[in-house]
Amino acid sequence: MNETIDFLALLPDESVLRRTKGACWGMPGHSGRKLAGEITVTDRRIIFEGQGSVAAWRPAFSLPYGEISDAETCTVGFLSPTGLRLFVRQGGYYEISLKNRGELLSLLDSRIPAQRPRRKPLPKELIRILICAAIAGLLLFWSAGDTLASLRPARDFENLLNGEAAMGDRIHGTVLYALDYFATEQTWTEYDNGGRSPKKTSAYYYIIPAGDGYAAIKISAANANSMARLSNETYDYLRGGEAPTASVPFDGRIKSLEKEEPDLVSYYRDALEEFGYSGSEIDAMGQPMLLIPRAYGTIRAFCAVGAALALLDVFFITRAFRPARTKKQKGASGEKE
Repeated sequence: MNETIDFLALLPDESVLRRTKGACWGMPGHSGRKLAGEITVTDRRIIFEGQGSVAAWRPAFSLPYGEISDAETCTVGFLSPTGLRLFVRQGGYYEISLKNRGELLSLLDSRIPAQRPRRKPLPKELIRILICAAIAGLLLFWSAGDTLASLRPARDFENLLNGEAAMGDRIHGTVLYALDYFATEQTWTEYDNGGRSPKKTSAYYYIIPAGDGYAAIKISAANANSMARLSNETYDYLRGGEAPTASVPFDGRIKSLEKEEPDLVSYYRDALEEFGYSGSEIDAMGQPMLLIPRAYGTIRAFCAVGAALALLDVFFITRAFRPARTKKQKGASGEKE
């Protein structure tokens, strides 16, 4: 038999307990790459032989039970709950995956010595914990506030007009009146050669009546024509015409203009001064509000994913830092071990 695979041959008095398809995900000094193959469990050891057309080149190992110091379940890949991590006395570990891993773990309970009281998390586990925590934190930071706002009763533009809406509220409904826009948002693409694509207007910032003063509202380019029509109809109404009929749907949240778009505050004040208000009168209106559109369905989905990842990260942390399993010693009646 080829010398490379001689150590896989069964001994004359060795019995096979189980043979199944599986995979090796790591060996001492090597980890992270899946090697498909066959796992053989005998009464003396665990044998893994990888796939390959040339037997001498197949990845393989033979791990006697006496060399195993600890064993625990683990996830492989990212979330597959079929892994089993086998720590060896010389340091390092083997990581395999197979169906019904609990049967092999029960067998190991009777064949390896008592486990050490606690182990340090492995680098791969720490990376998984940090990545999961970073993604969960980013998603929750971005979506939690808006998700909570979306669960509270929404205000409409009647409430806003009557001064019954405040910073942080969700506002949902049809815009009732609109004056002029005082700023636009433009987007473009810059190329590596120094050039750039033509500018496109992606949003307009309008002034609308709110309480005893005014507020700013951000309108997407998709609703620009409807908002322009509403603005014209509002001015006609102020001159004695009929009430506006243009419909501009809006779903968003009330934020502070100074915090969200500080560069636009001067443009907002300039627009009010053109309406005839003095600086002191504008100050008396209070902190300017900005109505920002929100896609609450998408935001809630991101928040749910973030919460799920946070719970998953707690699971990873618990597994990484939990005390190692302690074996129950069995002895003869009347004897102490």
